[in-house]
Amino acid sequence: MNILKNLKVKSKLLLILMVFTVVAIAISWKGLATSSSLNSEITDIVSINVPRIEYANELTTALVIMQRREKNAILAESEQDKRTYINRFKESEKEFDEIAKQLNDVASEKGKGFLKDCINNKEEYVKVVNKIFDLTLSKNNSEAILLSQTEGKQKVDNCEKVLNEIVLLNKQILKEKDDMTNKLYESSRNIIIAISVIGILITVVLCLLISSMLVNALTVFKDGLFSFFGYLNRESTKVELINLDSKDEFGEMAKVVNQNIERTQKGIEEDRKLIDEAISVLGEFEQGDLSQRLNMSVNNPALTQLKEVLNKMASNLENNIAGVLKVLEQYSNYNYLNKIDQKGLKEHLLKLSNGVNTLGDSITQMLVENKTNGLTLDKSSNVLLSNVDKLNLSSNEAAASLEETAAALEEVTSNVRNNTQNIAQMAKLSSEVTASASQGEKLANET
Repeated sequence: MNILKNLKVKSKLLLILMVFTVVAIAISWKGLATSSSLNSEITDIVSINVPRIEYANELTTALVIMQRREKNAILAESEQDKRTYINRFKESEKEFDEIAKQLNDVASEKGKGFLKDCINNKEEYVKVVNKIFDLTLSKNNSEAILLSQTEGKQKVDNCEKVLNEIVLLNKQILKEKDDMTNKLYESSRNIIIAISVIGILITVVLCLLISSMLVNALTVFKDGLFSFFGYLNRESTKVELINLDSKDEFGEMAKVVNQNIERTQKGIEEDRKLIDEAISVLGEFEQGDLSQRLNMSVNNPALTQLKEVLNKMASNLENNIAGVLKVLEQYSNYNYLNKIDQKGLKEHLLKLSNGVNTLGDSITQMLVENKTNGLTLDKSSNVLLSNVDKLNLSSNEAAASLEETAAALEEVTSNVRNNTQNIAQMAKLSSEVTASASQGEKLANET
């Protein structure tokens, strides 16, 4: 199982192909071996066993021809005809001997034994026939016929019997060959079927195992990628590595992806730390502390550039504000000669520098005006002092007059006080008169 898992996908597919090829080769080899064996057996049957039977049948035919020519020679009327058949008999005998020689070349050891007996019987038959021919040539046909029907026929029967044994022997061999061929065919067919079934089972098992491995590897790889993409898209806070320890292409891809996951995770964590540091530093900026800087290093070029820009911005702001504070400090020490350098400043910093510089100019102008006003006041104060002296003199004179006026007022006040008392008394008398009048009116009305 581990061997399969560590094989490349190409090797796994080649393994299936190799198994299929081996099975096909085994089937082909067995088929060829069976065909070769069957061909050998059929060749033996065609080239050896069948010719044996054919030769045996030809010997039987030759023996029948010899027997017929023997009878023709006996039954022939003229001596010439007899000799003609005798010669033909000898020709048949030669044909028999040639066929027997051919049969001996292809006969089995047992067949050769039968053939030897057949030839011996044929030789004895020829000897008997020669006697018969001698009898028939000497006009003694009755003895010739008797000898032919007895001893001659017996020899022929013996020879035919042996030939039948040869035929039966070869038929038995043919049957054995046929049975052997059938068994070989059945055995080969069963072996081929077994090889085919085993090969198909092995191929199917390999296909299922390899396909299962591929599907499992794809599933694990897919889940790992989805987890990684979820982490990249901020859908999850952690990422799982692809758990594939195989040595195939999927394992190699998983190894590369895991390396990139770890590198990306490290980069994202570094970016997150830098962003947190930036938030903290910007918070300090918001509260007025421009001395803070971003110190963390990251591998992200964009964030590195952002860090450099923020640090440079902070340095510029700090330097510009320090310049403003320096000028303002000089202003507080009544030194209004220095100005803020406006080189490279834009928008709000430019407005700030313009404001401070304008403030310096305004203070300078105000001081100039104050100096002018001071000189004017100094001149006016001299005039005022002269007038004050005159005022003092007039005040003294007015004081004496006021004393006299106070005495007169005191006398007037005494007179007024006396008059007031008289008026009060007159008012009292008037009230009494009014009451008396009212009483008189009341009495008048009653009357």
